[in-house]
Amino acid sequence: MDVDLEKSFDTAVENARRTIRKLMTLQLGHFDSDVYNNQQIEEELVSASTAVQNVSNVMANARVDSRISKPIVDKWQSILDELESKLRGAINRHTYKSAREAISSTNSYSNQTGSQSTLQATANAIQEAELAELGISIEGIKSLASAVNKEVYSQKDMLANLDEKLNVNSSFLDSLVDRMAGFLRTKDPSLLRLVFYLTCLSSFLIFVLLII
Repeated sequence: MDVDLEKSFDTAVENARRTIRKLMTLQLGHFDSDVYNNQQIEEELVSASTAVQNVSNVMANARVDSRISKPIVDKWQSILDELESKLRGAINRHTYKSAREAISSTNSYSNQTGSQSTLQATANAIQEAELAELGISIEGIKSLASAVNKEVYSQKDMLANLDEKLNVNSSFLDSLVDRMAGFLRTKDPSLLRLVFYLTCLSSFLIFVLLII
């Protein structure tokens, strides 16, 4: 295993964790405050994004390095996914807070000027974003429901086909039993015919068991 690459990854991860913790602490300190320092938060967002990108770059090198085993690569990928998830959460919180600040600021301005157009436009933008996200979720649910529905119909068709085969086989078995009964009622049964009918019956039963 490449020790230098492993050390580079550990260093990049530690730096990313540190910058993300700093960003989240800063966000929590400002989130409930009346003053939200957008510039400071955005600077930390850039730093955190750069740190996570460095981790991703090391991962890219690890994937082409034959000395890095697959379990190690998978473990590193899990760490990278965790960092990216935390970064997305911080970005979403920043977007939400910035939008609320914009509404609050616009509302204050509109109360003074009597104009509602800017406030309405901002509110519409937030509503459209929320509806778009909801639409994605709904589409995912629809796709899942469609897949389940197709699977149900496929199972129904298979069961109907199996039922049809069983009905045909049942009719054949009834006919064979009738013939066997008629044969046994004869006064001079032939041993060869008896063996033939028994062979047919056993073959048919084996065939039915294989189908079921």
